[in-house]
Amino acid sequence: MPPSPLSAPRFWKVLLTLGLLSVAALLLTRRTSPKALVAGAVLEAPARRRRYAELRRGLNETGLRLEKRLAGADDTEANREVVRHIIGIERWGQARLEELLGADPVLGGHRPYRPADDLGLAQLRGLAALTRAQTGDLARRLEAQAPVGRAKHDGLGPLSARAWLRYLTLHAEIEGRRLK
Repeated sequence: MPPSPLSAPRFWKVLLTLGLLSVAALLLTRRTSPKALVAGAVLEAPARRRRYAELRRGLNETGLRLEKRLAGADDTEANREVVRHIIGIERWGQARLEELLGADPVLGGHRPYRPADDLGLAQLRGLAALTRAQTGDLARRLEAQAPVGRAKHDGLGPLSARAWLRYLTLHAEIEGRRLK
């Protein structure tokens, strides 16, 4: 018996092809980059539906998970590098968010915001907790001032304050999983 014209494997291939064509059409008509589409789907859309209190709760929860991972991690150069990266990105993101509150624009990437290379894991653990607490405080200030506009992310383009907070939450969570 021959397979039906829309057998299960063929159905999924057709659906996937239509989806890819739709994305391609969207990119061509809107001149939207793939990174901007991802930022919209992964950061902007979910963050838009959350209040600042929910975003702060997410920051706190991932901060606690990072602290727990750090408590069980060995003091190796690889682990110290992961934590320096997490802190550097978070501080850089804070500086970008401060722009929405009237601070001067930030030039350049996250490298100037990284902690010194000679800090041990115990010192970095305390600095990571402090940095995350500062991000929570910044979220409170953003909520009070209800910023309008977007702050530039070097790779993802302009992000809303809520999307930036979601980005910082996800970044620390994902990178923290590299700790051993």
